[in-house]
Amino acid sequence: MEKKIKLRDRIKDFSKSEFNSDFDKLQNDQRSDVLLHFYIKEIHNKTKTEISQEQIEFGNVDGKDDLSIDFIHKDDNVVTIIQAKYRGTTIENEPHENIIDFKSVINRLIDNEFIPNKKLKEILTDINLDSDEFNMIYITTAPITGHSRTESNIEPVYSNKIPDIGDRVNYIFLDGKDLNDELSNAIAMSKGFNDEEFELYAYNSEDFGRQILSVEVNNRKQCILAVESTQLVNAHNRVKDNLFNLNIRNFIGNSIQNKRIKRTIEEDAKNFYFFNNGISCLSNQITIDQKSGKVKLKGLQVINGAQTVKSLVLGHKKTTLLEKPVVLVRITEIAESYSTERVFIDSITKFNNSQNIVKVSDFRSNDPIQIDIQRKFAKINLPGTTKQVTYLRKRTDDAGKRTNEIIKFEDFCKALHAYMIDPISFSSSTSYLFDEKGGYSKIFGDGEKVDEYILDEEFEKRAAIWWLVKAFSEQILIDRKEASELNKNALQGRWLIVYASRILLERFFGDPYKPISKHYKSGWHMGQGKIGEWYLDLYKLAKQSVIYLYTTDQQSMKGFLHRNWLRNQSTVEKIKNYCLNAPIKEILPSPNKD
Repeated sequence: MEKKIKLRDRIKDFSKSEFNSDFDKLQNDQRSDVLLHFYIKEIHNKTKTEISQEQIEFGNVDGKDDLSIDFIHKDDNVVTIIQAKYRGTTIENEPHENIIDFKSVINRLIDNEFIPNKKLKEILTDINLDSDEFNMIYITTAPITGHSRTESNIEPVYSNKIPDIGDRVNYIFLDGKDLNDELSNAIAMSKGFNDEEFELYAYNSEDFGRQILSVEVNNRKQCILAVESTQLVNAHNRVKDNLFNLNIRNFIGNSIQNKRIKRTIEEDAKNFYFFNNGISCLSNQITIDQKSGKVKLKGLQVINGAQTVKSLVLGHKKTTLLEKPVVLVRITEIAESYSTERVFIDSITKFNNSQNIVKVSDFRSNDPIQIDIQRKFAKINLPGTTKQVTYLRKRTDDAGKRTNEIIKFEDFCKALHAYMIDPISFSSSTSYLFDEKGGYSKIFGDGEKVDEYILDEEFEKRAAIWWLVKAFSEQILIDRKEASELNKNALQGRWLIVYASRILLERFFGDPYKPISKHYKSGWHMGQGKIGEWYLDLYKLAKQSVIYLYTTDQQSMKGFLHRNWLRNQSTVEKIKNYCLNAPIKEILPSPNKD
């Protein structure tokens, strides 16, 4: 699979599809920007945590005085900083000076001696250097070899103003080959659960030989053994990140844990077994040969310990370890079909990952209510088309036919929260959006408990919200192309416009759901027919309200910060008050009379 993947060709195709631009005709800085977008959308989003298009726009700070930061994004207390360099095929090695410069970013932020550009300055107001964790990612299409590779492996010397900062910073340097490997991982993740056959050999200690503990509880087989890290690395190299399809994929989410694992691998490999909790796996079939100390497996999924495995893979890749770490492995057998064991798999995965700090959308994607929503969306064929609606609960789910109308779980949740609750609480907090006591229970329950299934009436409300948000989002993209710079900035508040439309419907109809619920199957188009014209009028009123308030505050508020305005609770209150009380011409009496 890896041999078939040509990274540069994929980037060129991406440039054409995403930006409608001929990559070969772009300037070097434009090519690097395409590489940045390609990495986030095609690699990072599929193997790590999701960064939306809106967040990509917010976080792209490349330009004069960017302090060697092209992109910066904060989710909960984890900050991702990316620098992207597209190099031509004639460049034999990434300059080591650039590696050193990127490793100095944190110190530049700490010492505050350099003045960042306006966009970066606004984002930095959200970042807490005393407590946040930092994933520093440097990507280049050139090779990182020789002195440059050596420099990339050396830990920076940090400013002593914040003594523990080094423990919270994790550096990742990816060259063309590494990016190709990461792209292979992303593609492997989309291929579903692997059914490869694996063999693991128990660690052979001098005193006790190879030992495998075999147990059976509730008619379910399980084995526990210690293995040399090389076996896990080889398993990963065979199927890439497909090994983690059932895992809560946040294995770079905790840089402190990563650094500790890495440090133990490099400095105290012989005691790794004692310091590490080990990994938990599932397999369709376990066959144990006690005599040889061998376990044969059909299919293998690491459900807890992805950070450990990935750290071992990186450790083996960077250097030849003199002593191979030993890892404790627990494997539980499940039925041949993953789907028939879904409830058990969900439970064991959830409880094996309960200690993780960052809860991404995948953690909730198998909830019964999400399965129910998926079934209900699947029954919808968009009126006047042959399109079927596909609700993707997981990022690795098969989207089906290319002509299908795709709804991504995380996008759906954000749309619902922006309309039903508020447009800002989830803006930089994945954990809030998918926390059962946070936003998740508010949009799929009573605010305290998540429902097991969704009533038809409630589904229709949420489906109708989605089509409204989708149409509004598409219209905003059109409007931004011709808007003034000031209005372009205001139109970045997509969720604010969505929220404003809800308040307007409350004002004119007393109910933000009844006027739109009948349109849960979609079938309308913005500006077409009476219904489409009604939605366009609603959109224009909501848009004008946000632009008016943005322009007013931008001109009158001292120290106005664009990013802060879009994410401030006071902005939400202003929108609510304005939409409820301002002298606005009424929209059409009813959207349901065509």
